[in-house]
Amino acid sequence: MITEYVETHKYKAVAFKSLGQLRYLSALQFVDFVIGNSSSGMTEVPAFCIPTINIGDRQKGRINCESVINSDNSLEGIKKSITFALDKHFRDKIQRQEQLYGNGTAAEKILKIIKEHPIIPLKKSFYNIDY
Repeated sequence: MITEYVETHKYKAVAFKSLGQLRYLSALQFVDFVIGNSSSGMTEVPAFCIPTINIGDRQKGRINCESVINSDNSLEGIKKSITFALDKHFRDKIQRQEQLYGNGTAAEKILKIIKEHPIIPLKKSFYNIDY
């Protein structure tokens, strides 16, 4: 289905088996939304404040950012989700969404805690037993 679409829309569509992480994340700057049922749409994509249309229940049980739109796999449900993902009000709203997986400052926070709480050296007693 995807290959067929790309073949008939070569001027605006391209398919890759895999882009790799760096190319994939770099390509996000060119998309209006991400659609599918991949965990990437639930974790990485929201960090860029880009809508994700999550189709089906494969990701059921995961926490969702505001930018994740859950859809059933019906044509009508998917069309409705695409319309919602492109809505200006929705897109403006998700620019201010809470980042559920952090804001990129975890290392600094961990270092601060380590510096504020010096490690207490352990004193262990050892006994040599002669036989």
